Amino acid sequence: MIQFIAGLYGVFATIPFISFFIVLLIAFIITKDKKESLKWSVHISMLFLLSAVAAMFDKITGSFAGFWWIILLLLFFGGLLIWLQWKVRQRILLTRVIRSVWLLGFLVLSFTYVILFFVGIIHYYGQT
Repeated sequence: MIQFIAGLYGVFATIPFISFFIVLLIAFIITKDKKESLKWSVHISMLFLLSAVAAMFDKITGSFAGFWWIILLLLFFGGLLIWLQWKVRQRILLTRVIRSVWLLGFLVLSFTYVILFFVGIIHYYGQT
């Protein structure tokens, strides 16, 4: 059972866009709401994107700090959003900051995944 779960995670982490569409379909079947199912698919596939981009970054650069660079980037975005909220509204809504960082992270990591995918292909064929 554990090997099945690990294999399933491996497939979803290797190709996180598959998990996005599968979760979108399952959530839409359950909720019958497009907006809610899109929200669930973004939240769940963000976890897979996080591990996929970190692994691809580590493989291409030879470093083992890809995960920590991503966490540092998300914390930087969070700090920037907190600062912007304080300057504009004079108060901080932490739940809005966390949600915004999570969604911004999804967009940035999706874009980074596509770029690292092609860089990885070029890197692999450049070595042979």
